[in-house]
Amino acid sequence: MLRSVLAAGSLVAAAGAAQAGPEGQGDAAAPACAPWPGEPAPLPNAEGDDLVAARWAAFRAAELAGLAAEAELRSRALAHALWTHVACLDGRRPEVAGALERTRPVRVRRPPLATVRELPGRRGSAQDAARRLGDPVALVGLRDSLPAVSEGPPATSSLARAETAASEAESALREARFEDALARVERARAELPERRRLVPAKTRLEVVGATAALALGREDEARAGFGRALALDPSLELDRAAHSPKVYRLFRAVRESRADATRATAAPPAPTPPETAPPGPSAGSAGAAGATGSASTADETPPAEAAP
Repeated sequence: MLRSVLAAGSLVAAAGAAQAGPEGQGDAAAPACAPWPGEPAPLPNAEGDDLVAARWAAFRAAELAGLAAEAELRSRALAHALWTHVACLDGRRPEVAGALERTRPVRVRRPPLATVRELPGRRGSAQDAARRLGDPVALVGLRDSLPAVSEGPPATSSLARAETAASEAESALREARFEDALARVERARAELPERRRLVPAKTRLEVVGATAALALGREDEARAGFGRALALDPSLELDRAAHSPKVYRLFRAVRESRADATRATAAPPAPTPPETAPPGPSAGSAGAAGATGSASTADETPPAEAAP
């Protein structure tokens, strides 16, 4: 099923321009129901007069609805594009309206900041406030006493940047954009600082990079990536159900190789027994031997000749 979602990603790319609508209008302009690659043109509808085309549209809508439901767990944008196409094929499906609302893209407004000495005296309705969402946010106080406000984008913590980089790299991997995933991993590796709290996100990035490298046929690069991931988290395990057998086998091989190297380094060398001198005679034995030798010498000495 996951491979089907990845295959659908290429179809979603063709529908991206239509989904966005004319420049600057966003959701205000409804996307045209254009056929995706491999679909008949014009796009059939389940309520059309052509019974064969209507039946195809109903089956196609059911297939994409299953893919869209699974994609909601991984990519909100992909799920929304799939549900939009399901609505074009068969708008009678009861789950479509709720799914489109649930996966609608989120837009964040970041108005500029302005320092003022006092709040403006005007008050308006909620409708007026909604129209002024892009107006600067007023900071009341003396200009010299207020902190300097950067004109650039708001600063984000290193943890937030690491999590965002990991999520974006994983999204690129799911959509089979392997070169893009690798580029994101390498950029994050160069930019993120060395912090203990970043280890989980960095580990995710290295696993994504290794998987993408293996998909591109770069096994040595994939081995190095899995090695970096295990260096960050030696207890790392991959979910066998979430990875292809090829990826899982290479990860296990790298893990076992590191474990063997660790055991070989940690094992102390076998102790060498100390050299021992051959046993010598004991003091008592030496004394006895000396006495025996003296006695023998005495016995063997010829008697002195008697003086005449």
